[in-house]
Order: sequence, then structure tokens, then C-alpha cells
Amino acid sequence: MSKEMNDSENDSLHVRIDESLRRQFAPGAVPDSHKELAERISGDSPPARKQEPAKPANELSRLLLFATAATLVIAASLYMAGRSLIPGRLNVPSFEQSSLKELYLASVDQGFTPYYDCSDPDRFRATFQHRQSVPLRLENLPDSQAMLGLSYPGGISRDTTAILFRMHGKPVIVYVDRKDIPYKADDSSEHEGLNVFQGTKGDLAFFEVTPLDEPYFLDYLKID
Repeated sequence: MSKEMNDSENDSLHVRIDESLRRQFAPGAVPDSHKELAERISGDSPPARKQEPAKPANELSRLLLFATAATLVIAASLYMAGRSLIPGRLNVPSFEQSSLKELYLASVDQGFTPYYDCSDPDRFRATFQHRQSVPLRLENLPDSQAMLGLSYPGGISRDTTAILFRMHGKPVIVYVDRKDIPYKADDSSEHEGLNVFQGTKGDLAFFEVTPLDEPYFLDYLKID
């Protein structure tokens, strides 16, 4: 009897031990990271998903934006160009009249050299036709007089044309512009050694600035 009881107790003890071990070592939920590691090791992991490239920006919107910007730039350029053609508008520098005596002295100080030699009669005539809208001709000068060329120093207007002469070796300048442009000839005594002689022919006004006591070149300038 005691042997049967001992066997029964032993069997009950083994059962309890087995149940305790099962509870202690029962499989729990495997973390995802462990699963992924196990799958990669075993070779059962699914192929890695190919990452899709980022979708490009809407090309149509970009083209429309570029076209709109280009149109605005062109329109602004045309607008500014149109305004610049209007007198007194943008890109038209202001002009102030200058003393012809001062311009004469500046030319002498700089060597009394014209911008270019204009000895050809046709070129001389065309220059005044272009700048003053009146063709001007220079008649033949005596040996004691010489025309050196033309310069554009301003003075009366931005289109004033200056003719550089020498009379017995002395520098003389005749400034030519349209007579409808108001200008008062220099009459100050600041430069007492200079004289300004004024004359008109047709639509042109002439100002001969000279150290001499009378004008010499006005009579040689003729309107065609």
C-alpha cells in the first residue's frame, strides 16, 4: 500500500514539475525585429520592396509659370522702350544750355581739335541736314582761312554743331543750331578777349565766337 502511494505521489510531482517548466518556458510573441532577423537568416524573407522614385513636379505648371514670366518681361521691356521715345520721358537725359565762350575756351585748352575732319562738301552738307534738318554749304575760303572740321559740344541744344576755323592762325568757332531754339548770346565781360557775333539764315542761327573784332566766316556759310 505504501508503495502504491509513493508511486502516485511521484507521478503527481512529475506532472507539477512538467507544468511549471511549460509555464516558465512557454513560447511568447516574437518581436518583429527578431522575426525579420530570423527570416533573413533562414532565407524565407520576402524580396525587399523597390522604393519608387519621387514623382516629378507638374511639368505643365512649370511651363505655364515660365511662359507667364517671360511674357511679363517682354511686355515691360516694350513699355519702357516706348516711353523712352517720348520727349521728356525715361532714358532722355536732361540738357542745360552752356556758355559758348566757355565751350570755346575748353576746345582751345584741349588742343582745338575737331571730332573729325569734314572736308568733303557732300558730307558737310549731309551732317547739317541730319542734325539741324537744313543742308548747309561752306563756300571756298581764302588762303588765310581754314576749316578744320566739326565737333558736337552742345551749348544751344544737344544737337548743336560747331565748325572749327583758323583765321590768320587764330582759333574761331561757329556754333550752328536751329533758330527756333531760344538762346541768349554771351554778352558778359567775364572773357573780355572774346566776342560772339550772331546771325540767322533761313531756319538756322549762327554764333561766331572769336578773339577778333569782327566775324569772318558767317558770310561763307550758305543754305542750299
